Parts: sequence; structure tokens; C-alpha cells
Amino acid sequence: KESGRSLLWSIAATTLLAAIFAAWVASLPTSKPDFSVLWGAVRIDEPYDPSALAAHLGWGPNEMPATFVYPPSALPIFAILGRISLDLAVTVWAALSGAVLAWSSRSHWAPLLIFTPAMLWALPNGQTSILMGALAFGGLQMLHRPSLAGVLFGVALSLKPQLVILIPLALLVTRHWHV
Repeated sequence: KESGRSLLWSIAATTLLAAIFAAWVASLPTSKPDFSVLWGAVRIDEPYDPSALAAHLGWGPNEMPATFVYPPSALPIFAILGRISLDLAVTVWAALSGAVLAWSSRSHWAPLLIFTPAMLWALPNGQTSILMGALAFGGLQMLHRPSLAGVLFGVALSLKPQLVILIPLALLVTRHWHV
């Protein structure tokens, strides 16, 4: 019971820290997070048209390219966040990423992960790698519950299908091919 409560506090603290940090960075006048492309792609008719996406985001020709490189299976995941402002969407995405990271780590030390260099860069930019990695790691942690592991792997693969090579290899090595 105590370990369950500790995990819930860890998830809550990590989620809150991730949200506060991402919201602060998103509020800066020079903020142009990578997540802008994910957010903008679901707000236009042609998400794979870089010029339409750049126009929607108000980006000029000398700014970073506006190219949506995710598979169509990722669009529904981002669609919910496309209905709210960019600053709020980045904050929600960071909070979700932090929560799943804390849950998958199963550690009361998870809030400290927010302060690692990789997280300090990836969270406010809205990188998918945090959530995708946490989902994949969570799937490996849940191999004793094959259905849940399969769902976690499925969502991770819908974001980054290149993992299709690594996840089956991990399942084969651990003899959990029934997931």
C-alpha cells in the first residue's frame, strides 16, 4: 500500500514539474517548440504539405522547416491537442510524457528525471521520444500482463514505427512473444 502511494506521489510530482517547466518555456517570446509541427499538422487539411504547414504556423522561409514526418497513425494522437492553443498543448504533452515516464519507471525518484539534460531539452520542445520511450519501457515492465503490454507497444509503434525492429527483438530475447 505504501509503495502504491509513493508511486502516485511520484507520478503527480513528475507530471506537475514537467507541466510547469514546459509552460514556462512555452511562455517565452522566442519559443518555437518542435511540437508546433505536430500541433499544426492536425489543424490543416494537408498535414504532409510543408508549405501549407509553414504558412499555418506563420513561419518564414528562413525558419526551421515545417515537415510532419510521423505516420498517419500518429495523427489521431495529436488531434486532441490540436484543438487547444499551442502553449497549452505543449504543456499537456509534457505533463502526459512526464506522467507516463514516472509510471513506467516505478520509482519514487522519477521527479528527478525532469532535471536531466535530455529531459530539460526534450520536454519544453514537446519531443515524442519521452512518451514513446516511456510507453516502450512500460510495455517491457508489463510483460506479465500481455494485453496491457501490447497496448503500450501499439501506441509507441503508432508514434515511431521504426521501433518495430527493437520491440519484437526484446520480446524474443525475453521469451514473451505472446504479447
